Amino acid sequence: MDRVHSVAFSPDGKTLVSGGWDKTVLLWDIDTRSVRYVLTGHTSIVTSVAFSPDGQIFASASNDQTIRLWEADTGKLRATLWKHIGGVDRITFSPDGKTLASSSYDDETIRLWETDTGEQRTTITGHWRLGTAAFSPDQRTIAIGSEPEAIWLWDVVTDQKLATLTGHTRGVTALAFSPNGRTLASGSWDKTVRLWDVATGKLRVTLEGHSDMVNAISFSPDGKILASGGNANRLIYLWNTETGTRRSTLNPDTTGISLAFSPDGQTLVGGGGDRYIRFWDVNTGERRMIIYDDGGSIDGVAFSPDGKTLASTNGHGVYLWNADTGRRRTTLWGRTGNYGTPAFSADGSVVVAPQIGHGIYVWDVHTEQLHATLEGHASEAIDLAFWPDDHNLVSLSHDGTLLLWDLGRFLTQMPWDVNNDGVVNILDLTFVASRFGENSPDLNGDGVVNILDLTLVAQHIGE
Repeated sequence: MDRVHSVAFSPDGKTLVSGGWDKTVLLWDIDTRSVRYVLTGHTSIVTSVAFSPDGQIFASASNDQTIRLWEADTGKLRATLWKHIGGVDRITFSPDGKTLASSSYDDETIRLWETDTGEQRTTITGHWRLGTAAFSPDQRTIAIGSEPEAIWLWDVVTDQKLATLTGHTRGVTALAFSPNGRTLASGSWDKTVRLWDVATGKLRVTLEGHSDMVNAISFSPDGKILASGGNANRLIYLWNTETGTRRSTLNPDTTGISLAFSPDGQTLVGGGGDRYIRFWDVNTGERRMIIYDDGGSIDGVAFSPDGKTLASTNGHGVYLWNADTGRRRTTLWGRTGNYGTPAFSADGSVVVAPQIGHGIYVWDVHTEQLHATLEGHASEAIDLAFWPDDHNLVSLSHDGTLLLWDLGRFLTQMPWDVNNDGVVNILDLTFVASRFGENSPDLNGDGVVNILDLTLVAQHIGE
């Protein structure tokens, strides 16, 4: 077996498919660690492989410009998909398995295929690799930046491109919508930040001053201030979004900044490559607090909707911090590796975070339990947003796919049903007591287990 380029597990975990430089596709039995089938036909490197959600078929893509659909049970070739006019880089199945998405560096297209017939449904042209993205506050519009300098505005509901924003002279590295959705901010390798009118697609103002790429931007809750973080110059600028003037400069003295405003707009938080999280007073520019994250470099930061909790991602998972005291509340564990920026549901009960190579993790904030790992993208998710109904999560990936996830089963739990058994009773208090380090659900020590103990719990979690 030559160098392996791509691997994927079947949904039941019993089979592995691999593709590599020797132009073959291998189907492996996990229990016996033996090769079941050696599948030939591709005439160049196999760049990507993927199983359908039901495990009945799998697909392989190649630099020979083709995609092949195979039957998992027999290894029989079902169809060869010919439309790309360049090597195919990535493929991924839709959650229902009815659609296969493919992307190509060479022909700069994303193509959608019917898996039943092998017919092409749609071609999306213009970009070949997504670099960064941001959802509008109402989740109807997504801004997409890529290695070409342009930015797309895309209607998520109608699946139509609304506008193409041009002006940056190098790749776009950061995007953010204003809270009212009327302004889009973009940062770039060209060392500038640009503010765009979303309705017209026109450039409002160019903000200059960074001496290196701008890798993080964030709007204050009222939209009047924009924070932008550079990389090598180790500075954060606060801009007046109405006038386009710089109002202050913060010096975190670290690289790889991630930024977030508190919900009341009074505090700006920055996490960096030196493992420290810094809190600044927005009005005075003074540093209020600094905390050390022993999990490694900070990949992303986000406040809970009530502003009482800060989530930070690092190499081990998500750390939850008391935003007032800086004390770490808990750790939501995932696999070791790099994570993206976390996001809270509107009620603050669920936090999600993407991890490179391992999907999107969904945790319950109160019980600290991992609800699920969402898998479907062929590459890491670059932006996450909860739909306004709070039951759906939207994710966009480097592979060019946009997926909508139903999280309703995780968000319909009764407020006090902390052990997830569908009933609110003494067992829930017992569960909470164990979290307090107590053996008895009589948390206030008055000799009676009643609503007063629930009140104590409510105070503890900020209800």
